[in-house]
Amino acid sequence: MVWRWAKLILLSLASLWFVLLPVALIIGTLQDPAWRNGRIPEAAYRWHAALGERIGPWADQRNGSERAAQLSIDDISGTEWPMFSAVFYLWASEALQEQWQQGPRTGPSPAENQAASIAALARLIVDPAQADWVRRHWGDGYLHDQNLFYRMLLIAGLDSYERLSGDLQFQALLRTQAADLALELDQSPFGAVDDYPGQSYTVDILMAYAVIARAQRRLGDHDPAWALRAQRAFSAGYTDPLQRLPAYAIDAKSGLRRGPARGVGLSMMLCHAEQLWPGLAREWYARYVDRFWQERLGLAGFREFAGDDPDSADWTIEVDAGPVVAGFGTAANAFGVGAARRQGDLDRAYPLSALALLLSWPLADGSLLTPRLLSNLVDAPHTGEAAVLYAFTRTPAQPAAAAQSAVSIWVWLVLAAATLLGSWWPLRLLQQLRTRSAT
Repeated sequence: MVWRWAKLILLSLASLWFVLLPVALIIGTLQDPAWRNGRIPEAAYRWHAALGERIGPWADQRNGSERAAQLSIDDISGTEWPMFSAVFYLWASEALQEQWQQGPRTGPSPAENQAASIAALARLIVDPAQADWVRRHWGDGYLHDQNLFYRMLLIAGLDSYERLSGDLQFQALLRTQAADLALELDQSPFGAVDDYPGQSYTVDILMAYAVIARAQRRLGDHDPAWALRAQRAFSAGYTDPLQRLPAYAIDAKSGLRRGPARGVGLSMMLCHAEQLWPGLAREWYARYVDRFWQERLGLAGFREFAGDDPDSADWTIEVDAGPVVAGFGTAANAFGVGAARRQGDLDRAYPLSALALLLSWPLADGSLLTPRLLSNLVDAPHTGEAAVLYAFTRTPAQPAAAAQSAVSIWVWLVLAAATLLGSWWPLRLLQQLRTRSAT
């Protein structure tokens, strides 16, 4: 008898926490007009604070351990994702801080509230122990030759940290890295260098150009002619001729592409391309929508591979793209939220954001359950939440018309089904309590 009551109570509490409260949170959050007008929704401040309470201590713990040196260089999520987690969180912090400063608000700002976590992430980014995997790839000169992916994140993180904190302790390193990588890219045959030996990805190359330009503008070192020359890394042999968009993987030495354009790369590129070439970014986005946007099974979103691509895969999974389901790319649409918001395409951003919110399944403690579960729970447990927060905090580069589109019917059907299923155990508990009181 005691066990039966304990079971009913535990299952009722679990249903309340993991099902009914999230349903209420999703419905309430979707009422925020910010989703339609391109501003950052108020819920993002809560998610940012909740993640900050966890990501800072995690960064300090990882800095104090030897875990990074124990990982295989082939462990992509274990080696790359900690840096991504830090940078995504810092970028989201910047966006929230900027909107907070526009007011009217009271109390400490996001940067002030999470100052300790922001500092911990900066220490993680500069910690040489966290670079063990790229040192094994590139040797002791890993900060001065090739190694674009790591150096790009290093520049991005330090620039963001300085903007948020005003702390200049890493500025010498930031200036040196930005100048050295800018020169190396400029002097390369085709405007590209490798992420890893023999591996080069246009998304990382574009982000490198973007974060260098952004940092150097603030520091007074920017060269507009350099940014214009950078367009060569996204044209000619590096272009997917069928889609007329930058290919995902390229050969930096030959100037030729390796494979087609892909949604995971294009969505992230279009969150940043406007910083370099606003007109070209709009052209790319229009073509991306034309070639990759799909409406299928009552859902709408970006494909991982264009529908007419001969190598298109509608059902697959990989570490960068995540699951590809009926052609829809998980990462392509997660970052597609940010791309659509940044490009001011709010009629696509709004329903895409609603679906992303549903799939994130927010809990009452401010965490996002699904992104958390899809992260590397050992080495990078916060990557998913930081990435989703980053996407939700992108804002239009230019004034944009409010969304007139509607949320997919699947969002409401899933919420209705979850409400019915989640109510089962609480209702049974109430029924048992009534029966007991009646006797």
